[in-house]
Amino acid sequence: MKNLKISLESQIKKIAFLIIAALPLVSCQGQGQEQKQQPEQKYCQLVKLEFTDPAAPQELKERTVDRIKKNVQDKKQPIDIRIENGSIVAKMLCDNNAGKYFRSGRFIICETYNASELTKAIDGIAEISNNRGIPFDNLLDRNTALVASIGTCAVADRDLFIQFVNLPECKKLLPEDLILATGIPEEGGETVPIFAVKITKTPLITVDMMKDARTDLSYNEVNYDVLLEFKKEYKATWEALTKKNSGKCLAIMLGDDVLSCPMLMGPIANGKASISANMTRRQAEEMAQRINSSLPLEVVISEVKML
Repeated sequence: MKNLKISLESQIKKIAFLIIAALPLVSCQGQGQEQKQQPEQKYCQLVKLEFTDPAAPQELKERTVDRIKKNVQDKKQPIDIRIENGSIVAKMLCDNNAGKYFRSGRFIICETYNASELTKAIDGIAEISNNRGIPFDNLLDRNTALVASIGTCAVADRDLFIQFVNLPECKKLLPEDLILATGIPEEGGETVPIFAVKITKTPLITVDMMKDARTDLSYNEVNYDVLLEFKKEYKATWEALTKKNSGKCLAIMLGDDVLSCPMLMGPIANGKASISANMTRRQAEEMAQRINSSLPLEVVISEVKML
């Protein structure tokens, strides 16, 4: 019995020792878990932005905010962004060039007018130009008009041309939903085409309908193209638009520039499109990057302050 009592006491002491020894381990584990918790992010800069079209659909505004958030987070930067009283309010880390996240032009695909539909209007604009002592033929070469292009303009004169045709007396001669937009010059090129683009309040195709834009070697195996692929849920939208505009042109735009304006031979059912502009690989990669980071709606910075 004495030996049994000693044995039991020995076992109890061992159990007690194990329990006591385990307590610091549990405490240490708890401390480790606390250390892994991320501290609350502290922002030091507030950027306020306004939509250039305050009446744009709320859905497009929310998509624009989502795109800005993605662009910033892709750069491994945190951001707290939301819509407040119709404005975008973003809290960010301090950045002397925060505007780079918000200056991407809007990517859209639009229907176009045929140059032949605008002959009378362009004649009227030419008369206004000539009466002001500005030979219109020096601004626009109408002999190069083709389908959606009303002609070509010298690269050096394109800003002057766009400013002139946007004068009130010129604009009233044109359809209300039309803008005249310049193409992009080829490397070393001296002229750019001027396209007649139909602008709708709600764009027909926006960047958020795209899966991505990427580069690919062109058919001539010298230049590079930018390939666009639509998300699965928008392939039917693209097919319907291309079917409606068979035999016409669609303008693929980024900001104020027409990247490409191809004529459609028929509906496109595979959910893809291509931008061919005799680009180098670097130019195509830059264009693809600009498209992928572009916003559904244009925004402007109205305020930047430190928090």
